[in-house]
Amino acid sequence: MWRRAFKRREYATSELPESPTHDDPSTDLTWQKVLELPPRQRAVVALRYYSDLSVAETAEQLGCSEGTVKSQCSRALAALRTVLEAEGTVEYGGED
Repeated sequence: MWRRAFKRREYATSELPESPTHDDPSTDLTWQKVLELPPRQRAVVALRYYSDLSVAETAEQLGCSEGTVKSQCSRALAALRTVLEAEGTVEYGGED
């Protein structure tokens, strides 16, 4: 009963509330830094976070193990974090 449509507060309208937008990769600072990573790390980050693939799917695409994907991703994110923090672009609230 709780899942019935009449219980929801959603209403159909003839117009969409907003149109989707897509960021221009050339103006994305993080993407610019991803392009500076070594090829394997760049591929892992692009597939995992920009193409939204799982670890298993990324490993299959790259022809490597899931462990390799995880380690390359960890190294890439650490490098990105270091570069972005050094530039003052991002503040990381990690543990002290």
